[in-house]
Amino acid sequence: MVKFIQEQLKAGSGNISIDEAALVSRAMAGNMPAVEKLIIKYQDRIYNTILKICGNEADAAELAQDCFVKAIQALKDFRAQSSFYTWLFRIAVNNTLNFCKKNTRLNFESLSSEVDRETGKQLKDPR
Repeated sequence: MVKFIQEQLKAGSGNISIDEAALVSRAMAGNMPAVEKLIIKYQDRIYNTILKICGNEADAAELAQDCFVKAIQALKDFRAQSSFYTWLFRIAVNNTLNFCKKNTRLNFESLSSEVDRETGKQLKDPR
């Protein structure tokens, strides 16, 4: 995969910069300092993107961490057809949207326990 990224850079295709490609190549080879640099470089942008979607700071922090874990586990799948950030952004957004879908709670109220807004009295069940 590292060779593929280098070929993409030489051919001028893809949207990945040379510095980013070097970091990604080292990260893909298992270089933990390179992984750490990628995380530091993008952690604020990813966190803020997630926070805008979910609106909860604690959830955003946890989802950002999950995003980076998933990205590190899937580094072998990065093909450099877009920037590393674009790839990471998609992981973050997809993960966050899935989280929001699972955690959406709808509140239902029983129609039989309605209260008259004017009097505040319990309405009778018409049955």
